[in-house]
Amino acid sequence: MSDPTFQLLALSSIVESDRNPRTYFDQAALDELAEDIRRRGVMQPILMRPLPGRRVPETSKGVTHEIIAGARRFRAATIAGLQVVPCYIVEMDDDAALEAALVENLKRKDLSELEEAHGYEALMKHSGLNADQVADKIDKSRSYVYGRLKLLDLQPGARDALREGKIDASKALLLARIPDAQLQQQALKDISRTNFSGDHDMGYRAAAEHVQRTYMLKLAEAKFPRADETLVAGAGACKACPKRTGANPDLFTDVKSADVCTDPKCYRAKEDAHAQRQRAEATERGQTIIDGREAKALMPNSWSTRVEGYLRLDDAQDSPTEKPLRSLLGKQMAAEGVQPVLVANPHKNGELVAVLPAEKVAELLKAKGDGKAADSVANASKRNEEAEARAAKEDARRALEAAWRWAVLEATWAKVKEESANQSSGPKLDEITRHMALRNASGLNQDNAKRLCKLLELGKVAPKDGLLDWVRTTSTPGAAMLLLIMFAEVEYQHWRDGDQGSNKGLFLVAEAFGVDKDAIEAQTRANTRAAKASEKKPAKGEPGDPPAAQASGVRGAKAGKTKPSAAPAAKKSKTSPEEAMQGIAAAMQGAEEAAAPTAADPGAADAAQRDEGAADDGRVDQGDNAGVPLAGFVLGQVVRFRDNLKSAGGKRRKVSGLAGTIESVIQPGRYMVRYGSAAHEAATADANELQTVEATDTTVLPDHRGADIALGHRVKVVGDQFKDAWGDVAGFAIDGSSVLVQLDGLESEYRFEPGELESQGKPMLNPQAAWPFPKTYSKAVAA
Repeated sequence: MSDPTFQLLALSSIVESDRNPRTYFDQAALDELAEDIRRRGVMQPILMRPLPGRRVPETSKGVTHEIIAGARRFRAATIAGLQVVPCYIVEMDDDAALEAALVENLKRKDLSELEEAHGYEALMKHSGLNADQVADKIDKSRSYVYGRLKLLDLQPGARDALREGKIDASKALLLARIPDAQLQQQALKDISRTNFSGDHDMGYRAAAEHVQRTYMLKLAEAKFPRADETLVAGAGACKACPKRTGANPDLFTDVKSADVCTDPKCYRAKEDAHAQRQRAEATERGQTIIDGREAKALMPNSWSTRVEGYLRLDDAQDSPTEKPLRSLLGKQMAAEGVQPVLVANPHKNGELVAVLPAEKVAELLKAKGDGKAADSVANASKRNEEAEARAAKEDARRALEAAWRWAVLEATWAKVKEESANQSSGPKLDEITRHMALRNASGLNQDNAKRLCKLLELGKVAPKDGLLDWVRTTSTPGAAMLLLIMFAEVEYQHWRDGDQGSNKGLFLVAEAFGVDKDAIEAQTRANTRAAKASEKKPAKGEPGDPPAAQASGVRGAKAGKTKPSAAPAAKKSKTSPEEAMQGIAAAMQGAEEAAAPTAADPGAADAAQRDEGAADDGRVDQGDNAGVPLAGFVLGQVVRFRDNLKSAGGKRRKVSGLAGTIESVIQPGRYMVRYGSAAHEAATADANELQTVEATDTTVLPDHRGADIALGHRVKVVGDQFKDAWGDVAGFAIDGSSVLVQLDGLESEYRFEPGELESQGKPMLNPQAAWPFPKTYSKAVAA
């Protein structure tokens, strides 16, 4: 390179380089620079070289020089109307000119992140430099250069978002580290969303946590062999994979582990391939594999690998000792040729859980000579069976209670339709009543709307819209209002057993129209007993009322539906819907006043509720232990450790106040309670150390993608009128059919179907490790 010479050159004799790393020029910035040049001229000379011979054929006559660095000043001078510009002219070949242009441009502050990345790439390719050498030339760190180069892996949509300022370079780098284009686009939507004020919901730290949680997977937890190079064609072993965080630590300084996979699709493909290989090997050995719906029934909880009716061979929780059953029985199983059953975990792709029936485990232990362990397993199995039988019986009882209440609604609706046909209270009152009915109907979720549409024979398509159209067009809005009053209070609330106050509206309407609810209840019970008797003759001494559910092998199986015959109804003079509503309103007001506890005795209502229900549900007044069933708790039941439990040393136990689930029955009156997903998050407790809890606050429902929605989860509305709004899960409907969401920026909570939501996970509190729940969230009722 020769020494530079200064010269004024005509703009018409200058051409821009065809290798300029700058590809984007902001027009507003150019106009601003041009205005400055008009006032003060070009303050810094443009770096030029004589036009190389290869460009002569493609340039206009009279062009003598090519720009090395200063294209932006050249363009602004042209806009400003200058004829000549100051220049430094040097002799350079193509390679030296390109390197000089790159280094010059990369030192500028106004270069965009993508232009910077392209510049680094061009400099490394052209000059054969590595990242460290490039960093030295431009006075930047090695990790900075790697981060900029990684931006070249952004998909077009993400590149546009970066150029337009929708995301900054730090968030763009989070996206660029996701190798799959489709997942990268989804992540872009996640982290670039805005709230109702137009501000970004996620800062960098929240976005980084979201990307790690959603689009990265820990290789240490992989069930497939990570060193297997043949598992998926072309994928190779995980250790040598360039998409592993440890392969490029400069890019993943925010990720603690080097063994994290950034390609979920490849990870899942390996899981699938490993599962298929396991299945093939198991089939060849003659093993039984359970998957699909049957596996889901056996493994209902995503937080546990417990298998209903079986014992896990590789989990010490199912062993009578501290060692897993496989280590105890491996040799005995081999000697007898016993193969374990494999259950495909429906909550974790590719995982097969090896299990054996409890009876077989007891036989193997006995054959091994460990009679004490065999008896322990057999006794525990028997207790579990008894607990499951109690649970099935309770499910059947609840189904029966719900069935006769619905039968009362159906019978009453038939009377309402009959007596309100062609009746009107005048256009004004009809208009008011219709408005009230529409407000009630608008609050129903899709599942409840479907149920009413079936009753009204409105069809299955768009049930919510169909129901609202029916309310708008019916000639008897008073009848519609009565139906909605009944439907709002037809639910059987088992935690209030013995207290039918929750069904007051249903029973008042039934009474107003002469429907005998007691006769319908009796008929429904008789029909249920008859149906059960036709399936299986009850054992001697077994009570027929309430009926027990038939054994199904799956705990929690629903009892069969029964259709009650027409119930006798007392004859009364015809009552118009308007008259009925007036009477109902007065009766409900009187009932509320009568039921209100006095200031002198605020607990009177609760005490009355307990006394009224004691004869029906087997509960007695046990002081602080009130609400504990005499028969004990059942498997899967949601419970709460009582407050201020003391250890043998007198210290408060850490589990005090926590909510959890009965995982196993250790012995009559003593239980293993699971209060978290980690192996150590379980504790034993006696019955008097536990309280029953309604399970709505530990409910987990699937969103429209099948991902879990739990209390406190961050969710996005993908359906309904609030589409694209964000909020936090505040609770669930008692029947588990809908989700209560506190939307951002709004004071009220709104009810949605799970399929109308998209969960982002990350609950704000762990519902199994925080008690009491905030009042806003809590739908729990401690007995």
